[in-house]
Amino acid sequence: MSVEQFGLDTQSAVIDLSFEPYIPYVVLFLWIVGVVSFLVGLLFVARWIIRNRLETRNATFFSTTLLITLPKFRREQESERGESKEQVQEAVATAEMFFASIGGLKAERGFNGWFFSRSDEFAFEIIVEKKLIQFYITVPDEYKVHLEQQLSSSYPDAHIEEVEDYNLFDPNSVILGSYLSLKRESSFPIKTFRKLDRDPLNALTNALAKVPDGESAAFQFIVRSAFGKWRKRGIAVASLMQQGMSMKEALAGKKSKKFSFGELTGFGSKEDKEPEKDYRLSPQEEEVVKGIEEKASKAGMDVCIRLIASSTNAPAA
Repeated sequence: MSVEQFGLDTQSAVIDLSFEPYIPYVVLFLWIVGVVSFLVGLLFVARWIIRNRLETRNATFFSTTLLITLPKFRREQESERGESKEQVQEAVATAEMFFASIGGLKAERGFNGWFFSRSDEFAFEIIVEKKLIQFYITVPDEYKVHLEQQLSSSYPDAHIEEVEDYNLFDPNSVILGSYLSLKRESSFPIKTFRKLDRDPLNALTNALAKVPDGESAAFQFIVRSAFGKWRKRGIAVASLMQQGMSMKEALAGKKSKKFSFGELTGFGSKEDKEPEKDYRLSPQEEEVVKGIEEKASKAGMDVCIRLIASSTNAPAA
């Protein structure tokens, strides 16, 4: 039966498969994608430039530097008496409560924090200059009263003095710097003061005390309240490990599948397959789970630890 018998024209029955009618729409789509990509790239470049300038400006014009000192008689008594393990733990526990007050602050969110950078960062610095060790805190002006109240509450004997920002760097000096990073995810615990026999601050101050005259160095701890994402991650890993996963499987978020030779080759019956057993945590992994859960119960902070040295002699730096 022909096409003409249906009353159809042979030319009209041909389907037009040409791409030409869609070319304007494709061009328009590609143009829109190009414009959006350009604007997004421009936004990130502007963010990078503005944040670099604002971070310097905020640190200079919208923050206050405080010099923290202890009474001379107290330092002499502590050096003569020495510190027991219980006293060290009590002292560091006080510091933990102080930093918990900072970690408990609401972390800045929203577009302003993302684009213009956050302004709720605190800098704690231990410096040595001219063989003199000093402690400084640089705090945003809006949090100055809060920090002074918490500091006075934790350390009633501490003397807080507002000072000009210091400068460790000589024009002719060689400056070297480094920073610390975690070996594992932030949800894992690190060694805390409860497992230390000595005050960890003494190790830092003893190292700084050996810096020769004419040279300077500083430890800088920049902290701010962290978002809750790290805590959720830690709780999820600990929960998976308690459900019978190894640490590697819990970090991946799924249990690894083990195949027998019979399954891989197609031989053997399902009845011959042994039931899969849950992974049993080792005592060390159980301790890790306990540490993760304990850490997740604490206030979290983003921390950057830096070490800076300045010397006129390059090998010494």
